[in-house]
Amino acid sequence: MFAAQFALLGVIVSFGGLFVIVGWGLWKGAAWAWALEVVLVILGLIIGMITIPYLIGLIIMPVCGLILYYLPKPNVKAWFNKTVEV
Repeated sequence: MFAAQFALLGVIVSFGGLFVIVGWGLWKGAAWAWALEVVLVILGLIIGMITIPYLIGLIIMPVCGLILYYLPKPNVKAWFNKTVEV
């Protein structure tokens, strides 16, 4: 029982560290952070679909949807030195 709780705590701390690193990269305008954020948001949408019965999915999915809507905008892509198609 305790082993499972410690494993879950390790996963949570690892993801927290990953989000801090990606957040720093997004703040600095790093192209790798933009790509990793897209992957994390898609994973968040999948997790949101799984957690709808627990109601947290109703919070996760709209937030991830808004982020996924915002990331491909031309001014955002320009900040991350991504190619902007006109």
